[in-house]
Amino acid sequence: MRKRIPQEGGFTLLETLIAMFVFSIGLLGVMSMQVLAVRGNSFGDNNTRANTLCIEMIERIVNNAGAINAYDNLDTRTTGGPASGVALNDYRDWSQRIQGELGPAGFGTVTIQNNLPEPGANIVNLQVGWSDGANLRSVQMSTVISYP
Repeated sequence: MRKRIPQEGGFTLLETLIAMFVFSIGLLGVMSMQVLAVRGNSFGDNNTRANTLCIEMIERIVNNAGAINAYDNLDTRTTGGPASGVALNDYRDWSQRIQGELGPAGFGTVTIQNNLPEPGANIVNLQVGWSDGANLRSVQMSTVISYP
């Protein structure tokens, strides 16, 4: 009668290497999802900031509605702004806020369409944009401001 040699339990080196390979593939998948989540969070944050900056400028224009034409054709990428007065201060503050919130590539524009949709009413179009590296993103907002 032969004696059986007890088999030792455990994993072979090949089984361990295969398990490590499968684990590393799963870990790469989790890491790529993390990168996408961070990018999405950054986009959402900048989008919220841009919306807030648009609303802020609309409120400034409404508060100075008697000089609404001074806000026409504003672009923070160009130097200058309105000639003087409250509109100039609003432009400077808004421009600084955009640069502070959205970085050096951030910009804002304002255009006014007078007497639309009816006399005494004005359509105000705003755009606030930023760069997230390879892409230029922007938020556009329009409203009607009417005053007597």
